[in-house]
Amino acid sequence: MLDDDVIRQALEHRFVRYACLYQQHEGIGLLQSARASTPDLYIRINGRQGAYVHQWRLRDSKTAVVEHFAVETEFVGKGFGLAIARGLASALRDEFETETIVFSERAYSEAHERFFKRLGAVPSDSSQYPGKPDWAWSLATAAAD
Repeated sequence: MLDDDVIRQALEHRFVRYACLYQQHEGIGLLQSARASTPDLYIRINGRQGAYVHQWRLRDSKTAVVEHFAVETEFVGKGFGLAIARGLASALRDEFETETIVFSERAYSEAHERFFKRLGAVPSDSSQYPGKPDWAWSLATAAAD
């Protein structure tokens, strides 16, 4: 069993090795290969389901959209969400030259808002779900962190 610091580092720098397709236990290797089969990724932490990136897609050549980003309760508040988001950002930049991730949560909470602000995301003028803001995260600021 790896300790939390080692796991956070691995998730941030080798995200695609920990992102799996539904009920699989091996990393996808490339977002490109997952994109062809499913819009949902499941992140395994120490052999257990730890987080989700659901309904992700490329909106255009520079923007990715994520409709649901969540970390299992036992991993909340330990920095895993930030590491996973940064790992996803890095993989999107590397594979697709993505510049922005828009988080568009259908089920929105104050916890989402706190998390998106910690990433450096800002509320967007447009929203996919009325009454629930989308949050745009410039990956240029993510790379600077």
